[in-house]
Amino acid sequence: MSTPTAAESAALDEAGPLLRFASEHADKLDPTLSLAIAQAIEASRDQQWTPQVSQKFWQAFAELCKLIRPVTMDCLAAAHRDIPVRSWVRFWRRGQNVSIAERTSSRYMILLFVLLIVATPMQFYVWVSSNLAKQLDAQISSLTVEAAPLSAEYTQLPVTPNSAASAFTPEQKQQQEKLVQDATAVAADACRVLLAADQLDRVAFLKFYQHPASPAAMTGSTSCSTNPVGGPTVLQYEYAAGLVQQARTAALRIENSANLTSGIVLSFVLPILLGAIGAVAYVIRTISEQIRSTTFSSSSPVRHVMRTMLGALMGMVVGLFSGLSSQLSLPPLALAFLAGYGVEAVFSMFDGLVERFRQPAPAATGSAAGRPGVGAAQSRS
Repeated sequence: MSTPTAAESAALDEAGPLLRFASEHADKLDPTLSLAIAQAIEASRDQQWTPQVSQKFWQAFAELCKLIRPVTMDCLAAAHRDIPVRSWVRFWRRGQNVSIAERTSSRYMILLFVLLIVATPMQFYVWVSSNLAKQLDAQISSLTVEAAPLSAEYTQLPVTPNSAASAFTPEQKQQQEKLVQDATAVAADACRVLLAADQLDRVAFLKFYQHPASPAAMTGSTSCSTNPVGGPTVLQYEYAAGLVQQARTAALRIENSANLTSGIVLSFVLPILLGAIGAVAYVIRTISEQIRSTTFSSSSPVRHVMRTMLGALMGMVVGLFSGLSSQLSLPPLALAFLAGYGVEAVFSMFDGLVERFRQPAPAATGSAAGRPGVGAAQSRS
């Protein structure tokens, strides 16, 4: 009278669920397998366990595991709904039980939703900031071109000793009036540039809670009128020229700061987020396939977490290869998403680059011993 060992007892307990899974999914189930397992279970119950029974059982158990591979007992245990739902997010499912695979898939769905909520406003922020910066740059260039003739008109302005209006000829008065009109138009364009710069400043640095700054406050002037002074033409020109210089300085300062901020988000933050989104999308697809094929095991969540972290890392690292995006004809953010989705391909590329550095240097040729005539010359000497 003998009983099975602890390992044999554990295998006997697992043989029933494995045999049931094989009966439900295998195309052909050898009757001898089920017979050997049934005889082993009966022998264990009747305490008639013998080495011959153990040998037949282990052979049948090995064939059964081979038949349902890659499904294991761990996979079947992970598919069992024995985890109670306690999350406040899924309050409508409280009181129900879920499996490890279902719980993991729900968590990654929530993670994907959160990443999309974070990444979408950032992409919109970069797009709006970039467009406003381009428009502001075009306005600055247009203002510079429009203000350039003012200096030439000012140098050609006639000057009389007493600056009396009656001393000017009609042509000279016409020149003065034209300079005043041009200066007024340039001052108006400078005010529009300042307003556009203020809009970019509020968008780029999220200052929506503040009231828009006036052009006068941005330039340090007392006003930003198109004709604030009146009177002499010289004052009109000086006011317009000073306003143009102040507008260009303030607009360029804001534009550079906005480009720096949006560039940091575009080059560092968004690639990490897009890489993580790509990795999470791959993990969700993998979990779906594992649930369908009953191959989700208790170690799968750990591998999925590592895959997500590697995807975020690859999204950032792939941006360091500046020529890769142009070679593949893909935007940098799309490349970051693909790097997170296909981590294996990125690592294969890295392995290929490392192998190039590991290749030994070619052997030196043309040594003194190998060159013809050298040995004879040495012997003669």
